[in-house]
Amino acid sequence: MPKKTKQPIEEEPEYEPPADYSEPEEDEPIRISKKTGKPVRPMSEKQLEVLRINREKAAAKKKE
Repeated sequence: MPKKTKQPIEEEPEYEPPADYSEPEEDEPIRISKKTGKPVRPMSEKQLEVLRINREKAAAKKKE
């Protein structure tokens, strides 16, 4: 078998966004989780509905 020779590694140029690209501006700052330090994703409508229902149930049990 022929002996393999090392090929020089070509460096890839760093990514540059197109000239007409701009970062989306947000009115609200990105919330960061206190436990994980990662950005917090917004809850879906279904998740918010379930949370509301369970909070009402917990409040009713607490009153009893």
